[in-house]
Amino acid sequence: MVRHQQERLLLLRHAAKCLYTDGQCPVTPHCGMMKSLWRHIGDAPGCTDMSCKVPHCVSSRYVLSHYHRCTNTTCEICIPVKEAIARSNAKRATHLAQEKKNVAYKEKMETKIESSGTNNTFNEKKEVNLCKKEEMSMCCKKDEQLKKRRKTTSPADGTDYINSIPHEALLLISSYLPNEISAAMFVVALTAPSSSWERLNWKWQPSMLSKSIMQPYKKNKFASEIDFACIEKDVANKLKDDDLGAILVCIESQSENPNKKLKLTGLVNITGSGLSPIKGFTALWQIDLSLVGQHESARIEPAPLLSDVVVIPILQSIIDNGSLSVKHLQLPQMWRDNPSECLDQFLIGYNKHLKKLPFCCQSNTPRPIPNRPVHNCLETNGEDMVTKTKGEMYGLQNFTCYVCYAKYCGLWLPCTRCSKYYCGGCIPIKKECSNCLAVYCKGCTSISECTKCGTSLTEREG
Repeated sequence: MVRHQQERLLLLRHAAKCLYTDGQCPVTPHCGMMKSLWRHIGDAPGCTDMSCKVPHCVSSRYVLSHYHRCTNTTCEICIPVKEAIARSNAKRATHLAQEKKNVAYKEKMETKIESSGTNNTFNEKKEVNLCKKEEMSMCCKKDEQLKKRRKTTSPADGTDYINSIPHEALLLISSYLPNEISAAMFVVALTAPSSSWERLNWKWQPSMLSKSIMQPYKKNKFASEIDFACIEKDVANKLKDDDLGAILVCIESQSENPNKKLKLTGLVNITGSGLSPIKGFTALWQIDLSLVGQHESARIEPAPLLSDVVVIPILQSIIDNGSLSVKHLQLPQMWRDNPSECLDQFLIGYNKHLKKLPFCCQSNTPRPIPNRPVHNCLETNGEDMVTKTKGEMYGLQNFTCYVCYAKYCGLWLPCTRCSKYYCGGCIPIKKECSNCLAVYCKGCTSISECTKCGTSLTEREG
């Protein structure tokens, strides 16, 4: 009972001060209800009905009355609440002091920038510094988004949290990040816990600092591919669905170039719910769910967590949106080894989707497969664009190069090790097994024995 009364006092205090609209507050799901109750109690003339039927009205008025009149220094209801309010006020005061520190640091940096570049030979450097000065100035403005950070104050032991570092320093740190995914991970770490992004239905309004960090990648022509192979494997292995979803939201919200490729390399600890932000997406050309690098073995031990039950509805939403953008889909080996009913049904629909795309055979183009004779294209010769028959080829997309999406008709085998089709113009087949006829692409030729039967591999002519 005492605990409920304490919580009621803190919720009413929050409702009286919260500036978020109903249903948008990230602090508590009860905010909207408490605001309505607070208006009922507090707005003039205020409710005084002892038999009021509004939920929690009478009990809330009772505990508020007790709190305002109580002078007991050991009251088990009021004292913990007052201590919590005092801690909140101290945190706010520390935050304001940090803002003043940021402003002072900004003025110091501006002075240094203005004093530099006096020599005409350094005019170009001066212009760059002035641009950075403008970005730093924008980052130091008061930003409501920063209220949702994990930590904004330093603990009693003197340890500094990353969010207590001045914005200029954070912006400088971000300039050393090697790629867009690393920058997005940095923004997510500075903004809010990854788990909170899904609760907000993957809707995010970037702060000035976040925009500045992502700015270099906004118009980058190489930013059309999201491949997690660009981060360390140990880091990728630790990412969860919340992290993946937040990263995708961060990248897509700031990019002016639609991301055409998505490769989940190394994300072995996701179930797939983190792909929700791309539900119904219309710009993706390729989705690689194999979770391995381009020339790594398709088999992963132990088995990853990626679930077809979770992911297939998301893939279906992309196929069903009427767009013909998806040209290539690489499924994980564990799904292909253990087919499910939902995967069977999806492959039927995906095969129909692929047949809607024009089949422009590349065999007789200026970049054909080496030593292949000119011939009349038979397209798929009645075969499916994706194999639906159970077996080692099940779930593979046929007649399509993994790299350039070019289509080739006729007999064409995938690399046995990485389970990907390549055209001769991108990555030719270099080795084959004389025993089981397995073939291996140029990127997988570091092995000397067949991974299926153990027979020594021979170089393939052409």
